[in-house]
Amino acid sequence: MASRIASKEELACLPTLEGDINYPLWSLCMRNFMKNKDLWTTITVAPVANPARAVKKQLNDSASVIAMKLSNRLFVDIVTEENKDSGYLLWTKISKRFARYTTICFNQCSADWQNVKYQGHMLNFLDKVQRCLTNFASIGHPMQSRDICGYII
Repeated sequence: MASRIASKEELACLPTLEGDINYPLWSLCMRNFMKNKDLWTTITVAPVANPARAVKKQLNDSASVIAMKLSNRLFVDIVTEENKDSGYLLWTKISKRFARYTTICFNQCSADWQNVKYQGHMLNFLDKVQRCLTNFASIGHPMQSRDICGYII
């Protein structure tokens, strides 16, 4: 169970996936958490047909963490009898649903980027820049450093 791989405090620090609105932040937080717990490969690389006991445990542990960090609305839609014990299957289903690179997503990210303006508060400005960069990264379009610097300057 996830309680063996993560404390309540660690899990409480992870955001709950609500949908498109917070997928970029959620996926980055989950990525960092899973890497820290040595579960990243478990959820990003398809397991072999008959995985070893240790791999099954990792798949189950990662599935538990992912499932706990889904909103109730998404949980009933995403978690099924077939994928409830596989972090890989859950992660794949969530990624396919929310991390699609579409023209609409790109246009929304671009519009948000163009609307970021410095309004006298540096911390707020940097938060907005970071949010936009996270959104671009979540659709597979990370911004280049020169583009970021060119816009900020």
